[in-house]
Amino acid sequence: MSYERVYVRDRRALAYFGSAATADFWDDRWDSDPAELARWISTQPDSRFLPVLRARLPAGAVVLEGGCGKGHILAGMVRDGFVGVGLDFAQRTLRAIRAARADLHLTAGDVRTLPLRDASLDGYVSAGVIEHFWDGYGAILDEMARTIRPGGIAVVTFPYMSPIRRLKALLRVFRHRSAASLEERAGSFYQFALDWRRTAADFEARGFRVLESRPWNPFKGAMDEIAIARGPLGRFYRGRGNRWIALVLDRVLTPLAVHERRLVLERVAAGPR
Repeated sequence: MSYERVYVRDRRALAYFGSAATADFWDDRWDSDPAELARWISTQPDSRFLPVLRARLPAGAVVLEGGCGKGHILAGMVRDGFVGVGLDFAQRTLRAIRAARADLHLTAGDVRTLPLRDASLDGYVSAGVIEHFWDGYGAILDEMARTIRPGGIAVVTFPYMSPIRRLKALLRVFRHRSAASLEERAGSFYQFALDWRRTAADFEARGFRVLESRPWNPFKGAMDEIAIARGPLGRFYRGRGNRWIALVLDRVLTPLAVHERRLVLERVAAGPR
């Protein structure tokens, strides 16, 4: 999938324009027959979220996945003994998941206006969601702050301005524009690569404490930003390369070209709304 990328100066973020991240977009992208989807949900591994939940929350904890996609993280939470709830606005995908896994608790909704009571969650998982809103993620964070109990956690991933993306922005490999000058293109906006420190500060302003900030997915980051790396790294990105070579490449690439950031946050106090 090809996108035009523009550096938005006043947001310190890289904007991707092409196909807007609407419910129809995700339904088409995730389209699967129930049998194939059931197999995928049951076999797809997850190393970003489930280990954190197991380490920090007890069995029986209530955890929402806000933007649950095809449901494999939600299924993993249930398998690990959590009370998992999946919410998404892609309703055709939700119907397909229900046909594939009737045991999963799913609801249609918007991560900016959650149909949940205050302080009703022990945990919240957000896998590549907050970056898809041109108007920003403020309402999403407000809803996390409202619904996660004190002492609860949020695990959030998003594309970010890695060192190589910051360097390319500094060298003006990407065109520089203001957010106001790009408003007319909001209808074709897909996502931001965010400034992770600004994002962490926005969480902290809402009463969260950052427990961990970790770069993630160097193969995707290098393939996106270094053209000659796309072919050689493709098999490692798909998990098919030699394990030991993959470990070495991970260590080499992580300081430079990681695609996304994972924040683990604790809800510690009521912040300003």
